[in-house]
Amino acid sequence: TVFTKDDLKVDVTGDVSGNGVVKESFKLTGLYDGLTLNGGFELPQCCDEKSVNVFKLGASYKHDMGSVVFGVTKKNSSKFALGLVGKHCDFSGGVDMECDGKKCSKFDIGTKYSSEDLNVCFGTQKKGTKVALGVTHKVCDKFTVGFEVSSKEKGFKFLEPEVDEKDKSSKYSAQIGAQFQCCDSEKVKAKLNSKGVCTFSYEFMLKENLTATVGCESNLADLSAGHKCGLSLNFEK
Repeated sequence: TVFTKDDLKVDVTGDVSGNGVVKESFKLTGLYDGLTLNGGFELPQCCDEKSVNVFKLGASYKHDMGSVVFGVTKKNSSKFALGLVGKHCDFSGGVDMECDGKKCSKFDIGTKYSSEDLNVCFGTQKKGTKVALGVTHKVCDKFTVGFEVSSKEKGFKFLEPEVDEKDKSSKYSAQIGAQFQCCDSEKVKAKLNSKGVCTFSYEFMLKENLTATVGCESNLADLSAGHKCGLSLNFEK
């Protein structure tokens, strides 16, 4: 249902799923040029311990030079999540946080630079216990290369992150990959990680709307570990 008055426009939608969950959402535009407000809720018909009430509220603002998106999700009485994403020209960044009562269960940050032929991403995962940097470069129209490096850290101290002391894997990990577009319907992908695992795939079109992918995987660090091969088909209407 859509309500309009002058420049204001409110779009309201509702739905009742098969399991009895009532869903309502709205989007409000016209208050200010480039500003959009949205929200909604999910309410189950039953009120047992497993039922979850969800309330959402968000806002976004777009300008010629960039945009900002903000959202809050509240689950039951103590759990809520918050997300904030901002963009200016080719740069963007964001924060993702979840809290359960007074304890923060998730807090990660990230930033990204994106241009026509280069993407650079840097961010944290699992309360900062993992820090990763990824770069993708489009060398030409048909050839793209990329790499990712990550390291295990102690995390954000003020969040009391849970560090697995029994994890004896390497602190640093990395992987490199490449993709070559043979033609419009064929492409080849290859990837190698720091553990020595190498993957290769060839994707091609069998006929219109039907694509096949042949892939294999091998551990170059331990050739006796065995090899994997597979075939997948993807049909699109």
